[in-house]
Amino acid sequence: MATFEKLCQQLESKDECQFTMADLVAMMPEEETYSEKYLGMLLKDKYKDRVVIVERPDPSTIIFTCLLFAAEQGQKFFSVTFDQPLYWKATEIVLASPANSQLRNIIVRLCGFHLLLSFMGSIGHLMSGSGLEDP
Repeated sequence: MATFEKLCQQLESKDECQFTMADLVAMMPEEETYSEKYLGMLLKDKYKDRVVIVERPDPSTIIFTCLLFAAEQGQKFFSVTFDQPLYWKATEIVLASPANSQLRNIIVRLCGFHLLLSFMGSIGHLMSGSGLEDP
């Protein structure tokens, strides 16, 4: 357990609170190492939510985590607003979830700016060839 305490001292000396598992393993003294699962469990027991362990910086994972957080807030329906690239990915995640999943209760919205751009683009497409042109 002395190895874990050395790791904790290193964590507490840093200003950061978000680490990848690779960062944590690299901070471990070489004389003793723990499995990633066991190390994560020890850190969660000691620090609760003050230390965030990032598994992989994959945008779909981040969006899924955001959607899951929204779904776990205890409301029947929850609205989440994204810009256009994230909106498409979030919509894919919600639609790919099982029918009885709490993710199906999330309403994914497109932010106002991108919604307006999409609307103006569709009007431009519909009006093309009608004789209305920019001067």
